[in-house]
Amino acid sequence: MRSNFLLLFISVAILSGCVSGIRDLSRVEPIKDSLTSDSLYLGGLGLLMIDTSRIDTNSEVIFANIFSQRIHEMRPSLRFVNWHDALSHLDEAGLSREYEQKISTDDSTQADRTSLFSKIGSAVGVRYFLVVTISSDEFAEGHGVTADAELWDSRSANVIWRAVGQAFSRSTDITIAERNFKPYAEIVVRRIILGLLP
Repeated sequence: MRSNFLLLFISVAILSGCVSGIRDLSRVEPIKDSLTSDSLYLGGLGLLMIDTSRIDTNSEVIFANIFSQRIHEMRPSLRFVNWHDALSHLDEAGLSREYEQKISTDDSTQADRTSLFSKIGSAVGVRYFLVVTISSDEFAEGHGVTADAELWDSRSANVIWRAVGQAFSRSTDITIAERNFKPYAEIVVRRIILGLLP
């Protein structure tokens, strides 16, 4: 009994950042009142990561894997398509290149995005997409990881929800966040999921 309690305490401490000295600076910004938990559960959610070369690709994979694991644990009844499967569906539909060109840049028009998101939604089989960009950042008090998450509606191609997940430590070495990415990602992922589906 005592060992179970100790294990639970250590797990909670790690996830909250207490053991590692990582602090959570996340914030959530609802944009449209039309988003409800019911609409997300009915429409389904896909995860898309944007490669901005601001962090190594391995960190994007770690983040996407943690997100997939945590959303299945925390919201098991949500129809969720992980990043790998979403990319496979885009490849099969011949949309990968167009996605990378138009979504990953700000050059596309609203008409282009509406057409593309409609195609992406059909190919992946979900209405909503959480589009995430991650980076290692320098804060006033230390270094850490930032995840900019936008929820897109594939029918309107509008961003309907936004969150910035940030976790940092007082370390003066930015490579610590990059080398030991997982605890930062755990904090940020949980905050984004709880903000999106409280």
